[in-house]
Amino acid sequence: MGTTFVTVRPPVVTEKPAGRPMPKPGRAILVLAALGIADALYLCYVHLFLTGACVAGQACGSVLSSEYSRALGVPLAAYGTGLFAALALAASRRQLGWVRLFAVAGALPGPFLVYLQAARLHAWCPFCLVSTALLTAIAVLSVRGGRASLDLSRAPGYLLALALPIALVLGIERGLAERDLRRALAPPVAAATISGERVPLDAVPEVGRLEWEAYQAKLRYVEQEVLKREAAANRKTVDDLVRENVDMKVQIPEADILAKWKEMGGAGGTMTRETRMQVAASIALERRPLVEAEYLKGLFEKYRVDVGVTAPGARERIPLNPRGGPLTGPADAKLEIVVFTDFSCPMCARVHEWLKKLDMPARVAFRNLPMGPPGPPAFAAAAAHEQGKFFRFADALMKRRGDPSKLEECAAEANLDLAKFREALASDRPRAAVQADMDEARALGVRVAPTLFVNGVHFVGVPDARLLRAILDRDAR
Repeated sequence: MGTTFVTVRPPVVTEKPAGRPMPKPGRAILVLAALGIADALYLCYVHLFLTGACVAGQACGSVLSSEYSRALGVPLAAYGTGLFAALALAASRRQLGWVRLFAVAGALPGPFLVYLQAARLHAWCPFCLVSTALLTAIAVLSVRGGRASLDLSRAPGYLLALALPIALVLGIERGLAERDLRRALAPPVAAATISGERVPLDAVPEVGRLEWEAYQAKLRYVEQEVLKREAAANRKTVDDLVRENVDMKVQIPEADILAKWKEMGGAGGTMTRETRMQVAASIALERRPLVEAEYLKGLFEKYRVDVGVTAPGARERIPLNPRGGPLTGPADAKLEIVVFTDFSCPMCARVHEWLKKLDMPARVAFRNLPMGPPGPPAFAAAAAHEQGKFFRFADALMKRRGDPSKLEECAAEANLDLAKFREALASDRPRAAVQADMDEARALGVRVAPTLFVNGVHFVGVPDARLLRAILDRDAR
């Protein structure tokens, strides 16, 4: 029997790709994704710094500083950067399924964002529109590529490409906010220079004022000792302790910045990086004392602190309202406050806001004290008082930083009779009232605004809440 030889050939095994390879438009998708990355990175730059050229003039800033520029606390520009990065990665790997998923997910919100710019913001950011157009184009090209599946083993890489730009932008944003807050809260220090050495200067008040200055200094000394103990217990410096538990606890939501900006008359313009910092700083300066007081209160309870000194009895009895000037608050209030103010002074605006938000009843009398030669804002405030609407006018004028060109606008906002307002400004009555306030300030030795006398106790700037309590406790004895 003959031998038959059979040749057995091994079957050819071809590996089936997990996802359909990228069709012809793949190179075009990769190019569009690269353009999208560049566009989104520029939008991140503008969002973080609000600087740089924009072909639409002020429109980019208006859109990117609006309340619609974030989702879940993350700038939309950061989402866009991550999305285009993931698209570029998927296109380079020829993974049509992933390209389609990212492109369609990114393109879906596009019509709504365009609607917001048209109907709500009335401003167009061309770079935002380019981003939307690129995502739409990539989505169309990917859909035309036919059916495709997802290779789930690739998911971690794509998620990383999405998350890294978001984390980076949020990190930069937080770092900038911390830096700006530290700069804003750094107190200005008057100093002389002797042989090249900087020597801080402290004004020496009259004897009655000196007693309260000494009392405040003792309170501050005790507070510093408590902070040193807490810092040592946590193995930190006092500066780090205060920064973490006070400065970084000052909450300034984006909505509050926008609301404050609109109050200051900025709704029609663009909020630059510098403007944003100024607005945030003004809010921080208002809120920091409350956060600090709450933190110190907790430390005093923890360490069972007894300050060991009592508030002095020294007072300067300032007539509350000898000339019938602006006066507000209940007649039986235990706090009587005389305020010398200047409408063009940012610190005076802070005091004005503080008085409006004071959490205890107070009888408040206002005096005009311009830091330069008396001018139209002071005269206009005195003219508004003739119609009994000083405080409405003062609110409007403080919001506009005492801008002399906005006096009639403020008068209209305060519902003044404009004919009577103009007549009063043309007369000598407002000038005489302002001069009388300035003469009183000079007689009291008051040289700067804002200066306050709280139940006869002298303050420059916003009074410390703990000292107000000490004044009330001392007067109750």
